[in-house]
Amino acid sequence: MKIKGSAIISSIDYIKIHFGEEGKKEVFARLPEEEQKIVNQPVLSSMWYPLSIFINLNQFTDSIFGKGDLELVRIMGAFGAEHDLKTIYKIFYKIGSIQFILKRASQVFSTYYNQGQMQVLESSSDWGIIELSDFPDITEVYLQRVSGWMEKTIELSGGQYPKVVTIRKLKDGKSVVEFKATWT
Repeated sequence: MKIKGSAIISSIDYIKIHFGEEGKKEVFARLPEEEQKIVNQPVLSSMWYPLSIFINLNQFTDSIFGKGDLELVRIMGAFGAEHDLKTIYKIFYKIGSIQFILKRASQVFSTYYNQGQMQVLESSSDWGIIELSDFPDITEVYLQRVSGWMEKTIELSGGQYPKVVTIRKLKDGKSVVEFKATWT
């Protein structure tokens, strides 16, 4: 499973901004040796990298600097959404409503990951249900990171008091996750 470098870059930038170079070194030291080799080189936003690097950066940052409850991972997700404002997605936030953004969930998802599908199952003016399927190894760290990203994306698109909860389900014998988002 692969992820685009832009998501890894936003994680590293968060660590550097909030915990400095020493904090970055502390997190990197916990990574497996192969992952350390990758992150100690320039990470390129358009390159594909192992998803495990992204998961480990978030998990180790939370375990070192957070409370171990993954709330910091959710905050890192929100930072990632704002970080994306500097990229092509800037136009989405400027011209798009929440409904506009939801309709493009699948397209945006496929620019970050080389596997899995994300689709909107239902939506209205103040809520939406988005399903993640065909995604191997859905960890709680990943779910919290994406939930934080979704909440900030909704906020940046005009939604107030966004909240995203996740529900794991079996669908046709396969594991899926529903992200239930609400806002006013």
